Amino acid sequence: MSKIQILSQILAAAQHARTLTAVANHLFVSQPYVTQVLQAAERQYHVTLIKRDTLPIQLTAAGSSLLKQLERLIADENTLNSAMAVFANKHQGPVTISFNPPLATLMGPELFTQLEQAFPDVFFEFKEATTYLASQALQENKTQLYVGSVAADPSLQSWLITHDERPCLLIPNTSPVYAKVSSRLDFSALLPRLAGADYVGLAGPSFFQDTIDRIFREQNVPLHLKLQVPNVIAATLTALHSSAITATLPFILPRLQLPVAEYRLIPIPSTTYDPRLGISTRKDAGALIQHIATTLQGLVGQFYSGKLH
Repeated sequence: MSKIQILSQILAAAQHARTLTAVANHLFVSQPYVTQVLQAAERQYHVTLIKRDTLPIQLTAAGSSLLKQLERLIADENTLNSAMAVFANKHQGPVTISFNPPLATLMGPELFTQLEQAFPDVFFEFKEATTYLASQALQENKTQLYVGSVAADPSLQSWLITHDERPCLLIPNTSPVYAKVSSRLDFSALLPRLAGADYVGLAGPSFFQDTIDRIFREQNVPLHLKLQVPNVIAATLTALHSSAITATLPFILPRLQLPVAEYRLIPIPSTTYDPRLGISTRKDAGALIQHIATTLQGLVGQFYSGKLH
């Protein structure tokens, strides 16, 4: 990994971290190494990139500007590498498709079979990424397509899937707040009844988790964060094996064969969370990527309707 990529990852992670130690843990490097990279860049440009004397740490204006410039450099380099790969390889590819973590696990195998038949000369690479990280990867051309929540970034375009994945709060019957909640209650009236409940959340930068946290914060409802896990499937299973609540996606529950009697689902209003799913690419994506996007749009729609074979 180049120095530019390392510095870009540090600055990007700092936007969602409280401390440099948290940045280091997210990137699986040491905190002294993060400090060394930052100090070298600050000496080179004669600016401060991150305010370290506040909690949480904050990017300075110079840090935000540098991050945008680095992302452009990385995107240009990846675009160049992809263009040259066409001449270096007899087959087309690789084409990287990032999936929201639950989607990768549950629909990836079925989609690959259909994609392989539709594009026999393309080498596909599947990855997992949250919406936040996938949007960043699309901008940097590290991935060519994203299957998940519709990307809000104006530099990206999305092909909508005719299915909305409306998230829900999952309350296991072992939770002390289980008896206090009912789907018949108004959502804003229900939230205060969850105050103080143990909660299983997602680790790392996650638009999904940020939105759930914001909903509780705006209603002044404190939760006790019990554990952070990598994805929604892990959060769902962990909550059901404990007394903690979590946020989940309804389509994963029947596929995990979880008994309905063990939990209650409280739908989160669409006014607080955009439930739309789509296939996202860069607006300047080539003809092949756009063809793959429209093909994926149809395949994912068939998956949700149970017609994908």
